[in-house]
Amino acid sequence: TISFNSDYYTTTQGKKKLHAAEAEIQKLINIQHPNLLSTFAVKLNFPYSGAPPRLTILSEQRPVLTLQDVLEDCERLREDRASEYLGQILSALNAVHSADIIHRSLDISCIYLATRENRTHTKMVRMGKVGYHARLKDYHKSNPFGNGISNVNEEEYIRPTPWLSKDVLESVLSYTRGRDIHNIGVIFMQMVNGRDVMRQFSDPNEAVQAAALSPTLRTCALNMLVHAKKVSC
Repeated sequence: TISFNSDYYTTTQGKKKLHAAEAEIQKLINIQHPNLLSTFAVKLNFPYSGAPPRLTILSEQRPVLTLQDVLEDCERLREDRASEYLGQILSALNAVHSADIIHRSLDISCIYLATRENRTHTKMVRMGKVGYHARLKDYHKSNPFGNGISNVNEEEYIRPTPWLSKDVLESVLSYTRGRDIHNIGVIFMQMVNGRDVMRQFSDPNEAVQAAALSPTLRTCALNMLVHAKKVSC
């Protein structure tokens, strides 16, 4: 449950923003996909008592392990493992985009890895922090509501300029499908070149050329990073 401890969120404009967040979460509830963490319920409450508005969200418990954890422990992933994870990430994102939702904050910290029932297989990707997480951080940045929420997608703010999507360069608050796809391209480069790929290579082209990738995957990576094109790898 999130409490909005600011008078702004009792104004007409503030309420409009909270209803927009609730509507987005309602759309998220309707998406059922094996590579996406499920959201089960949402309730927006404006108490008559003068207490602050509250947004209650019931979600599936997140797996403990993230892709960020894995890349902190090993330098990089094998091409076949990275390719398998990439396919699952793209599949989950396609389900999100098909529901007319933008993820907004894709990075390695929101790619969770769950153990399959058959433990001999690789882990299953479970994408989390879809849509409303970044939306609420943006709300907090404009009109703080006292929950100690950090600024949206901090990683994007500290990326070297050549690694930013063109949409971010045009407007930081412009969230597009292309920006989501570009962020998956960055995640893929972190899987095959290491977590610090943006410090090691001056731009995405250089990183793609340095990676030990098949021609098909190299083209796939360039399409995501340079052209922000929807891909199927």
